[in-house]
Amino acid sequence: MSFAVKSFLGKVKSEEWINKPFAAFDTENPENVEKSRAENKNWSAAEKIAEKLKEKKMIQLLPVLKP
Repeated sequence: MSFAVKSFLGKVKSEEWINKPFAAFDTENPENVEKSRAENKNWSAAEKIAEKLKEKKMIQLLPVLKP
């Protein structure tokens, strides 16, 4: 997850964003894809982002979209 996204998530206040819809999607960052394959992990920044937004009581419209 990029610094910009982490910064944004830190600024999202539950009261302001509660019940707002969102969709999370992955872009295929080659560096991270290779790292996750090497470690035998199914790495996904979008899944982490979706979890953070659900914790802030936002509504996920779609499953996490992956390429």
